[in-house]
Amino acid sequence: MDKFTQLKNQQSNFSNPLYQKHSKNTSLMTEAHTAYLQVRQESLQQINSMQINLANYQRFVKQ
Repeated sequence: MDKFTQLKNQQSNFSNPLYQKHSKNTSLMTEAHTAYLQVRQESLQQINSMQINLANYQRFVKQ
């Protein structure tokens, strides 16, 4: 298959409704995953902060 035919097939794929739906779904999934990762990072930071506070409290109680 020559380059022109490959390019023409690729362009027709971009206009295919199923391809467009798949592309949109992939985009939405990427956005959701990014939001999930941000929330997970914030949660891990909060847990780390609580662990530090607990360790400080335990040291205080032992004194």
